[in-house]
Amino acid sequence: MPGVYFLILIILHGAFVGRGVGGQTVSGVLHGRAELHTCRGHEQNATRVEWSKYRNSASKRLLYTFEKPNITECRTNTCTNIYFDIKHLSLIVANLTAEDEGIYEEKTFVHNRDTEPCNINLSVLSVLKIAVSTSRCPLTLRCEVRGDFLDLRWLRDGLPLPEDQRISFNEKNRTMRVSCLNASDWGTYTCQVSNAAGTSEAHVNITSDVGTGKGTGEKENYLILILYCSGGTLIAILTLCIILFYTCKCECECDKPLLSKEEADTLQVDFLPHINTDLTKPKVSQQITDKRQLAEDFRVVFYTIADTENKQPPQTT
Repeated sequence: MPGVYFLILIILHGAFVGRGVGGQTVSGVLHGRAELHTCRGHEQNATRVEWSKYRNSASKRLLYTFEKPNITECRTNTCTNIYFDIKHLSLIVANLTAEDEGIYEEKTFVHNRDTEPCNINLSVLSVLKIAVSTSRCPLTLRCEVRGDFLDLRWLRDGLPLPEDQRISFNEKNRTMRVSCLNASDWGTYTCQVSNAAGTSEAHVNITSDVGTGKGTGEKENYLILILYCSGGTLIAILTLCIILFYTCKCECECDKPLLSKEEADTLQVDFLPHINTDLTKPKVSQQITDKRQLAEDFRVVFYTIADTENKQPPQTT
């Protein structure tokens, strides 16, 4: 079944984009220049030429139109880097960017009758970046390339790499590996790719920080980790200080006496009246005994209060 879907995709692509003759491929390089020529040699008989670019498989945008005698018109708002060559009826794209890559269509009208359109695929070669591992042993540099290239070379400080058994390449030279980095390997490395249109390159600086596993991204992660640890330590210290403060405050309040000596001396004690809760009527003898006991208790209380105030108790008769 996957083969059936692939066949349907090819048919749809041919219906929308692949119509016409030619199917040429033009290669360019980033910030370079590319020229798209017509697929036929009937420039002298052409009365009108249209250049368009496909946004996707179903829609396209008209870029330039040409009508005799020598009338050209740009149909887009971004024609700062697109020009039309009247002599060869070709489209010139200068200062190439990644957005210029895609499929272009050229349609020629001869005696006001359109011919079969011509499709041209523009490929822009560029080095996106050099990915660097943060391991000293081994150190890996990978050149991330967009587009088709004929040659890829690695340079260090602008010079070819020396012959060294520690250096190896794979993935068509896209990946360079140094078995173990040392001070002689530090410098600016360049990934240089080229095709028939020109050359594109990218650079990266390798220092001791990269070799020890502290590249740019690693440094940022290390700083973030330090900030998190510092913040957590500060919060823990503040929490401990708050706990110690309230603990000392509680101990001081617990050791403090409820009343000072002066407050204790001036404190007046109000005795509660005696309430007899026994509702049964006591006997007479028992009442006399209770009265005598009450008198004795009164004398004891009176003598106690007198001793507290440093006074002599009165003589009893």
